[in-house]
Amino acid sequence: MDRQALKLKITYGMVKEIAQKNGWSTKTVSNFINGRSNSLKVERAVLSAITELNIERSAALK
Repeated sequence: MDRQALKLKITYGMVKEIAQKNGWSTKTVSNFINGRSNSLKVERAVLSAITELNIERSAALK
């Protein structure tokens, strides 16, 4: 998934949630999303967290 598509999937507040879940700063997550970091570890965690958070939010809407 390219970074532009990734940005579209991230809703308000999600960067903070991803950072807290992984014990990182919001800057770490933001740097990855904006292309200033290419860490495979961060990429996997961000993609996993986005999927998980989107599922949780979808379930809450039902």
